Amino acid sequence: MISAKYFIGGAEFGLQYEYNTGDFKPDFGSGFVVQYADEGTAQSVGVPVGSPGFRGRFGGWNSLLTRDFEQQRLKAYMKIVF
Repeated sequence: MISAKYFIGGAEFGLQYEYNTGDFKPDFGSGFVVQYADEGTAQSVGVPVGSPGFRGRFGGWNSLLTRDFEQQRLKAYMKIVF
C-alpha cells in the first residue's frame, strides 16, 4: 500500500494505492456432480479441455481449478476537520 497525504488549513487531501495478488481454490460446497469441460465448453469459457467444473442452474460454467488473481485499487479523498 502506498499512501500520500497533504494538509491545508482544516482540510486533508490524500491518495491510497493498493495492489493484491495471490491464488485460491474455489469451494462451492456439495450438491453438484463434477463434470469435465468438452471442447465446446472449453472454447466458450476459456478453460482447458478436460478441466473439472460444473454447469450452474442458469447455464454458466463454474470451474474448480485453482485461480490466480490480481487486484488494484486507487482511492482519492478529502476530509474537512471542524
